[in-house]
Amino acid sequence: MKKVHWLGLLLLIGAFLFSSCWFGSSDDYKMVTGSIHLRSVKPGTGSLQSVLLSRGGSGPILFDTLPKNPSGGIQILEQAGIADSLTLKLKGVTFIMKGGDEVKSLDPDTQTPIEISLTGDGSVAKTIDLPVPLGTIEKVKLFFDPFAKIKGKIENKNYSDGTNDYTGIYVQTKAQYYFDAQTGKLMDTKNTLDNISDDTEVTTPPNYTFYQYTPPAQDLEEALLCLSKETYFYVETPLNQTIPADESPVITIAGDLSRMLRFSIRGSEFCPTDTTVQSYQMFVANHYLNYLFAAFVGTGGTIQGYEYVYADQESGLDSSWARTGWMTLVFDGSGKLAYGVMVPDGQGGSPEGYLSEYPGSGSAISFKVTKDQNTNFTINNFTKQSALGGQGIADLDAPTSDPNSASSLVDGKVRFTLKMQWQ
Repeated sequence: MKKVHWLGLLLLIGAFLFSSCWFGSSDDYKMVTGSIHLRSVKPGTGSLQSVLLSRGGSGPILFDTLPKNPSGGIQILEQAGIADSLTLKLKGVTFIMKGGDEVKSLDPDTQTPIEISLTGDGSVAKTIDLPVPLGTIEKVKLFFDPFAKIKGKIENKNYSDGTNDYTGIYVQTKAQYYFDAQTGKLMDTKNTLDNISDDTEVTTPPNYTFYQYTPPAQDLEEALLCLSKETYFYVETPLNQTIPADESPVITIAGDLSRMLRFSIRGSEFCPTDTTVQSYQMFVANHYLNYLFAAFVGTGGTIQGYEYVYADQESGLDSSWARTGWMTLVFDGSGKLAYGVMVPDGQGGSPEGYLSEYPGSGSAISFKVTKDQNTNFTINNFTKQSALGGQGIADLDAPTSDPNSASSLVDGKVRFTLKMQWQ
């Protein structure tokens, strides 16, 4: 009987240790009434009201992002551009605390979905009142419905599969040939669900027949965007802010639409007979949504967006095949960096990651960029611009490269051009 008694006690202790109480729940934290403001920006200028509070914290939280392309020739399988609009359905919010506890604020299993339409005009698209835990919040985790809608065009871009090059391509979103929102199945080139038997065989790389246009663009249509095959798609964005007991905090989630639209040559629309390509489930996709949403405490701030071009030497910056991307900087009221990220347009070997160690001022600024625990580099001699179109050339100091990787960064030059400024 004693053996049975002790076995039962051990099972009871084990159940407690692995319960949600042990890992943290809203019952373990004092909650205050707060709100989330969701807004978005895109290239141009505009005004954001109020002043962004200093974020504090211990630096960026790191995420894994899109894997590098296979070694070989230069592969540019994706290109990115501005989304005219993005419509999402928010299904839940969780706060990830210092130490790793996840505190559920809006339960994605019970919350009625909240539709959010982001247009990049800087205004607050949606205000959501919700309980916020006191203490240091490291990340805000947003749960979305896996289906969204996006609209926009990408102009005059180059693509390459490592063997064949396609230059001067113009593509736009269309309402057909995407996922069916009810079944989650992919439309193929004949607008049928998961049935490639009626498609013409494609033995050569894609020619963009179904999305290519000759300028000017036709009327843009909302494309159905599948973000995940799971029940939810979630974004985790760093916050690193301590919520004091005497506040009713406002947390702003700002989406940067400048690189929200991404076209990829992966997908059944282009290569219906290629089983490898068929395994990729998205054509209009975005692997970088973690990068494109900033979280901060307050209701405004200064947000800048820079187009960047990277090459191993300055003379290569004007090459049509130079690596390109976008850098978002969010500053608080004192000029300190609250959030910064470099997002590639899709080419392997492009600068990518979260910014840290950014000084408050100076004309020859140096900062660190970290993609993951093993990938980082330094930008030196960066000049913060004050007027749209202003540009400067900085130095990229790369770590020792991997000789077996065709996409490793090397020392080079980066030209930054200011394209967006919200104050």
